[in-house]
Amino acid sequence: MIADFRISGTYHSPGREYSELFDALGSSQAPSLRSPNPTAYMHNPQFDPKNPIGQPQSIADPNAQKAYFTGITDQQAFGSVTAHMAATWQAGEYIKFQAGLGLTFNQSHLVTTADACNPNFSGDLDKSGPCHTVGQGVNTSATGIPNPNHRAVIDLPGHRFSVDDTMIVQLWVSGVVMF
Repeated sequence: MIADFRISGTYHSPGREYSELFDALGSSQAPSLRSPNPTAYMHNPQFDPKNPIGQPQSIADPNAQKAYFTGITDQQAFGSVTAHMAATWQAGEYIKFQAGLGLTFNQSHLVTTADACNPNFSGDLDKSGPCHTVGQGVNTSATGIPNPNHRAVIDLPGHRFSVDDTMIVQLWVSGVVMF
């Protein structure tokens, strides 16, 4: 008889991923999730720099591709710890059996956390859409570009979805007959 014991840890970095809510959110018929988001913004031809209060400086580019929601969401980072133990029994020269147990613990984490704006962009107010600070007169500055994957209905604080600590149990039994 052979015994096998293992412990492993995994760090899940933040980013876009399939979550426990992928099927539910991806198949939702809610207009807030079905409506496409713009992927680019452009200068508003009706913008008057002398009267900046009347119209926004940038508007959604009608020629840009649209971003449809698929159910994939931006998730927060979390860790997992897994413990496995298995026993293998060689019943004969050509017969082998194995039984095992695995326990995985996943930390709680948010599964809908997309930011409204990508802060890695600064500069051009014509492409910043709603991602800007409003100052006095010409002191407006871009704080990023809009994230087309952001859906306010699931990504804003108070609306976000989270997964509590989870425990996953795996049991297995296998047999091999070689001939």
